[in-house]
Amino acid sequence: MSATWQIQAILDDATDGLRLVMHATREVDGETQQTSDTMIVDHPAEARLECSRFAKVLGVEDYALVDRRDAA
Repeated sequence: MSATWQIQAILDDATDGLRLVMHATREVDGETQQTSDTMIVDHPAEARLECSRFAKVLGVEDYALVDRRDAA
């Protein structure tokens, strides 16, 4: 049985751009499964695009993106 992935993404300042950390978790038959990806992006729109791609790969539509940039 497959449960739906819950995706939490964080956008934060980095020395060479914006750091995007995407973390997905789901529980299947009482076992927690996790996957994640981290990348540097140039702007928030690119971060949203990457989150959408990450979600699509996992077969879900929704994700939560938290913007922690200083200038946000």
